[in-house]
This record gives sequence, C-alpha cells and structure tokens, in this order.
Amino acid sequence: MTEQIYGRYKDYINNGWQDVLPLPPKQKFPPPQGFTGARFYDVSPTSDQLFAWASYAADWNICLRMPPTILGIDVDAYGDKRGFESLEKLESYLGKLPETWRVSSRDDGKSGIRFYKVPEALAWPNTLGPGIETVHRGHRYAVVWPSIHPITNTSYKWISPSGEVCDNAGPRVADLPYLPQKWIHELTANKDLSITQRKRLEGDEKKETETRVRTVGTPCALVNSKLHDIEQILESKNISRHDGVRDGLLSLLRLGFIGHAGINWSIDHIKNLFVDLVGPDRAGGSREAEREFMSMFYGGLEIVAAGEHENEKCYGSECDGKIRSLDLADFSLPVDLQNAEFEIYADLSWILTGKRPEIEPPEFLLRNDNNALFYKARINGIYGNPETAKSWIAMCAVTEALLQGQKAVYLDIDGNGSAEIASRLLSLGAPSDLLADRNYFRVATTEDTEDLRYFVQDMLLWLPDIAVIDSLGELIPMLGLKSVDNDDITKALRAVVKPLAHIANACVITIDHLPKSQEGSQSGYAIGGTAKKRAVDGSYISAEVIQAPAPGKIGKVNLYIEKDRNGALRAVSPGKHAGTFTLDSTEADVIKWKVELPSLNDDGHIRPTVLMERVSKFLEMWSDEKLPNKSDITESVSGKKGAVALAIDILLQEKYIEEIKDGEGKTRARRFKIVRGYRQTLDPNASEFNGGFVSSEVRSLGPSLVPLGPGT
Repeated sequence: MTEQIYGRYKDYINNGWQDVLPLPPKQKFPPPQGFTGARFYDVSPTSDQLFAWASYAADWNICLRMPPTILGIDVDAYGDKRGFESLEKLESYLGKLPETWRVSSRDDGKSGIRFYKVPEALAWPNTLGPGIETVHRGHRYAVVWPSIHPITNTSYKWISPSGEVCDNAGPRVADLPYLPQKWIHELTANKDLSITQRKRLEGDEKKETETRVRTVGTPCALVNSKLHDIEQILESKNISRHDGVRDGLLSLLRLGFIGHAGINWSIDHIKNLFVDLVGPDRAGGSREAEREFMSMFYGGLEIVAAGEHENEKCYGSECDGKIRSLDLADFSLPVDLQNAEFEIYADLSWILTGKRPEIEPPEFLLRNDNNALFYKARINGIYGNPETAKSWIAMCAVTEALLQGQKAVYLDIDGNGSAEIASRLLSLGAPSDLLADRNYFRVATTEDTEDLRYFVQDMLLWLPDIAVIDSLGELIPMLGLKSVDNDDITKALRAVVKPLAHIANACVITIDHLPKSQEGSQSGYAIGGTAKKRAVDGSYISAEVIQAPAPGKIGKVNLYIEKDRNGALRAVSPGKHAGTFTLDSTEADVIKWKVELPSLNDDGHIRPTVLMERVSKFLEMWSDEKLPNKSDITESVSGKKGAVALAIDILLQEKYIEEIKDGEGKTRARRFKIVRGYRQTLDPNASEFNGGFVSSEVRSLGPSLVPLGPGT
C-alpha cells in the first residue's frame, strides 16, 4: 500500500491551507512550476490540480505555500546555525512573540517555522538575521508533516503552542495568533507590495524585453561595478546570497533596459557563478540553483518592464553612472541671453554704501535662548551614530514649522514608513489637520531615479519651507552612485539636494550616519566622501548621545557644530556646542522635547554638569585605601578627556572632591577623593533639568510662548 504523505492534502485543505503542493519523495525541491514566488503571487492550484497530484504522487512529500495573511518565521538553531540567538535579539527590543504552532524535523526545541497571522499584501523581508528567514506568499514554502527530511530521514512534525508533538495536520489557519503590531511595523515599515510594480510578460513581449535587456558588447564601467558587488555577495557567508544576487541582478537588468553595454555577458557570468557556489547548498543541487536564478531573472524582467525609461548613452570604460535625467540643466542647449530669467552674478552694489548685507540667522529648531539651529534656503545636515535621535531632531524642526503654518516635506528613503513618521509628528505636537493636508505636509517614498526626478520637480513647484532628506546614505546609491566617491556625491547633491535649498528656498536638513571606525568618527565628517560636508552652506551638526532615547524614558543628545558657513550659529553658541537635545517620552501618547544651551560657569565657559555627575559617581565607588588619579578618571569616565578633566577641576574648586597627594617631589601622585556627591538635578547653576519642553509650550518665532497641546 502506498504510504500517504501528499495523500493527506485534504487534511490541510480542511484546516484552511489552500496552496498544498507536492514535492518529490524525501525531497524539499522542486515544487510544481508556476505556483511559488512573487511572480505567481495570485496563482493557486485548483481542486482538480490538487486531486491530480494526489492521484500519482500520494507518497511524495508535502509543503504549504503561505496564504497572503500568514507569515512563517523559520529559525535554524542546529550545528553552527545561530537562528535562535537572532530570535532572542529581535525579541529583546520588539517584545516576546506569542506562543504559536511550529513545524520542524528536529528535536532541539528551538528550530522550526513559527506561524502567525499578519495583514495582507505587506512587503516582508526575506531574512531577519543570521539563521532566521521568513516564509511568506512571495518567498519560500513550508515542508510539513508527514514529509520525510532528505538528510535526517526523520518525519516533520507539528509542535503545539504548549510544546506537545502532534501526529496530525497541525493547526487551523484561523486559530493561529497574530504577529504583534510592533513586529509588523519594524519588519515592513507598513510598505505595501504594490510599491513594486510588475508587468506579466508572455510570448513575443517576453522575448522582446529579454532582447532589449541583454545588451551586447563589453560591460561598461558601471556594469562592471555592479558585477563586482554581486561577486562579493556570492563570496560572503554572512548575508543571504539569494537576496543579494536578486537585488544586484535587478540593478543589472535596469541598466540593460536603459542601454548600458555588456549585460548579456554579465547575466551568463553571474548565473554560472551562482550555480557553482550556491548549488552545493541546495537540496536539488545545480539544477535547483539554476532554476532559482532564472526565476530571479524573469521576475526582474517583469519589474523593469513595468516602467518605461528613456535610454541613456553608455560611455563604455568611461561610463560613470551619471544620472542625466536628474541634471539641473542640459548644457548642450543654447541659452537665450536676452530673455534669461536667472542671475548668476552676485550683487556687489553694497560696496558703494559701505553697508555689508546682514547674515540671515538660522530659523528652524529653536533653542531655549530663542536662537535656532538650521538655516532657511541652505543645505543643513545632522549626523551621528545609531540611536542618537537624528530623525527625531529633524521631526521636531518639522513640527515647529507646521505649528507656524509653514509647509514641510519628509523624503523617506530609509523606509521609516509614512504611518510611523506621521505618528511621531503627532506625538510631538504637530497639528493633525495640517499633517493630513497635502497643502501643508507631504511624505515622499521613492524607489528609483524616476521617483526622485518627479519629487524634485514637484518640490520646485510646491516650494516647501522645510525639507528633510532621510537619509543621504540611501539617496546616493539609489542614483546608482557611490557614497565614497566625492564626484558621485557632488552629482547626487546637485541633482536632488541643492535644488530644494537654492531654488525652492527650503531649509534642507539631511540626515546621515557616522563612520564606524574611531578615527573616522572623530573626523567631523559623516560616512563616505568629504563632499558631503563641503556642500553644506548652512549648519552641519554632529549628534553625540548622553542617554539613548527609548520609549518611556528621557533621552539626551549633545549637538556639536562641525560647520557653520555663515557663522551666525557659532556667534550665539559657546564654542562648538550647539545645545543639548532632550526627548521625554515618559508620558503616554505625548513626547516632549527641548534644545537648551549647556550650563555655563561665571567665566562664560561650559559647565559640564553631566560629566561632573559621572565623575562624582565614579569616585563614590572608591575606598580610602585606594584612590584613583586623574588619568584613572579620564580613562574610565565616558566623555571627551578634556571635558572630563574640566569636570574634575570644577568639582575640586567647588569642594565636591578633594585632592590627596602621595609621596614627595617628582614622584608625588595626585589622587582624588569624594567629599560630597554631586547631582545635576540639585545644581542651581545647571540648566533647567525638567520642564520647558517644546510640545507642551510650543515656542513661536518670537520671544513669547504659545501654549498648544499635542495634536491640536
């Protein structure tokens, strides 16, 4: 009698699983063609097809393709796989996942696919970390009971939420728990699948599109650059080679679609590499790897065919990827000098009057002294490490602008999601009626250069007062350019950023990241080429965390002036310190913020109250038998050494600590002992520690305070 494995498909149909597919006996691949992957998102087998498969493949393995409303989280925790560590890390900041049904062929209690209900048609990532992937409608399928694993030769089994091993078809789809909302937002940013448009290609149209994409000749410099990136991905063990090659291949197809040379050779080259390097890791070997590659290839064809793009001229070995469609002007066109409506020459008539034009001070993001940080009609920037509230700072500037009835736009390239951005702005006190009104506020999400070109042209007509670009690190590669190449950076800034500031006259705030190396992080430059800093003609601010912002807590970030082209901000700031940004989320649904100057001593120098408290707490831990010297303190207390040394001197002067001297003459060591503990909150000379937050007392552009509540 034939063993019933796929023959149990009706059990799964009765439980609500509609896409029940057969796999060869004791194998995980291949499924029937045309029923898996993003290309066939809307395709499901008919009842006749299911019956036909069961009639000749009753002893075959069985797998489930996810319904649009189900997500599987596949954790591999065996051998050197680190999936369970990745899961624990995700749960540490996204919250514990609900107990749910799991399917696995292993007995380690950790491995397996966990199943959850999710909203339909969201764009899910394929990987969540080392050893952990997702199983969703457009990616992969789940091999399930009573299939036989090809390596362990053991049966797959369902494990209930209580840990009970079940010898049956497992859960009903309707009974699965929901994935928590925080997980949904973090993994998808609420992006809809519709952002990736596809065009179903059949017959001659499919051949014509493939012929257009497979350009002949030697790969140009830009294509070679993409090839190098894909080769690096294939040699890496730390990322998903499927996802990396898929995305790189899509870039190649787009380049071929608009006319860059050498795509035909490049596709064949990458295909051979993919089969050779990935095939040994696939259950179906080289045949499975080749089929996987061709699925990525034809899926990419459908994406590039969905949008018509004009051909670009390819410059062969000189082809540097210049995005000509985004240039501000075509210099090959003649200029009508008689009727020109622009002025390129500066007005120096002030020389005759002796009255030099006044420098316009910054207008956006007010401090507690009614001076602001960011300039109108200039390129401003803020950069720093992760968790330094860079986006929050920019959103506070947007909130201030909206409260003054000004227009604001947020270019979201980092994938924060429009819902998350709007929610944050509401919690900061932005008026809900203006946030919902496109005449006052817009969130732009761009996927390619065509979107960016439309965005720039629209902004030159709409004329926003403030424009946030989040972030430069994502903008530059979206244009096919390199973030480490100063010429490429200049092209990107000239195409997208400068028009917003210099033509639309917006206060542009760019958000960027800090280099990972210690040397780079102290350079005064964001990650990538130095052209980013050169282009700033407003203020360039670095963010350094004191206390990381987090839900339900108070975060503090020091802001330092790395560049101030006009000098107006430096003129009203103590040295490089632009102020301390405080974000208070201790109240439900309300987030308060303030930007305040650092405390000053009587001599006008910065009073480093935060570091004074750190030094005090450090000394409070030492016994009289062994006391630290100044070097011990500056090495141990976090902060810049010079500032920590200043904190020590002030504490010594104000008798919070005392100096103990050991030995005599040159060998005499200066050690320090606590006298009384210093606390910033008890210091009458410290800046106001609580209160004065902007969302509850929103500052107008004048000196008075306008009391407006959040969301009004």
